[in-house]
Amino acid sequence: LLWYVDINDSLLFKDYEQHFIILLNYCLTLNAKTPHQRSYLRDALIALIYLLTFREINPQFVERGSASYTQSKKLCDRLNSTPILSSKANIETPLNQFFERLLDGSATQDEVDDMIRID
Repeated sequence: LLWYVDINDSLLFKDYEQHFIILLNYCLTLNAKTPHQRSYLRDALIALIYLLTFREINPQFVERGSASYTQSKKLCDRLNSTPILSSKANIETPLNQFFERLLDGSATQDEVDDMIRID
């Protein structure tokens, strides 16, 4: 449902934030070395990356120092030794590293475009 609504609707933005936090917290319970959990993490990271692009509309979304930012960094740290690759994404960088770069603001617009582009 969240993929198809108007992200400019300020009434719905809380739903995006809540969805991000729930998904993020669940990811923190998973073990990336377990195949089915690794697969879930891959798909969840794609969703988290997509949701993180909403910062363009609302800079307070997962802003530095917030609880969601701290939890996001925790996930990045946990996945640092277990890169999550995606054959579907149009980037060569592991998804967890791309998520961290986007989180820290070092990902470029071209990389984001490549990530979400469907060939």
